[in-house]
Amino acid sequence: MMVYSKHGAWQKMAIGLLWLALISYGFKLIFDFKTTPGAQGNAPANWPSSSQIQPKAGLATLVLFAHPQCPCTRASLSELNQIMHQGQHVQAYVMFMQPSNGQITESWTRAGLIPHTERLTDRQGVEATRFGAMTSGHVVLYNAQGQLQFAGGITDSRGHEGNNMGRQMVLNYLSNIGLVPAWHATFGCALQRVLP
Repeated sequence: MMVYSKHGAWQKMAIGLLWLALISYGFKLIFDFKTTPGAQGNAPANWPSSSQIQPKAGLATLVLFAHPQCPCTRASLSELNQIMHQGQHVQAYVMFMQPSNGQITESWTRAGLIPHTERLTDRQGVEATRFGAMTSGHVVLYNAQGQLQFAGGITDSRGHEGNNMGRQMVLNYLSNIGLVPAWHATFGCALQRVLP
C-alpha cells in the first residue's frame, strides 16, 4: 500500500517550479542577447576622403563592416545579398577586420558571391573607426555625392534573416523613396574583439 506524503509532493512541486524558473531565465538571457544592439559610433556626414575605398562615379556606396568570425554576420551578408539583388546604382564593399593568421572564413567566401560587391580587409580597424563602425554588421550608405544616407544594421536581431526595417530603409533610399538620412540599430559581435 502506497503512503501519500504531503511533504514529498510539495518538495517535488518546488523542484519543478525551480526547474521551470531556471529554464525561463535561460530563455530570457538568450532573448536579451539576440535583441540587444551592439555599440555604434557616429558615421561622418560626408564621405571621408582619407578612406582607402574609392567610390565609383555616379553610384551610391554601401560598406558593411564585418568580423570574420562573428556568427551573426552570416545574416547580415544574407540581407546584403537581398539588397544587392534588388538595388540599382549602388556599389557595395564588405570590409573585414583582418585576423592575424590571415585565415579565410565562411563569411569571406559568402561575401564574394554577392553581386556588385568587393571584399576588403581592414587592418587594425582603421576604416571601421573612420566610419563609426563598432559592431559586426554595421552598414553605411552614401549617395553618389558622398552624403550619408543610412548608418546601422540590416537585421532586426543577432543572426536574424528576413524582412526588417534596416534592410527596408536601404532599399527605400535606393528606390528614391526614403531620402532622409536614416539610422537603425546594429546587432552583432564587437568588431574590435581579439582576433587569433
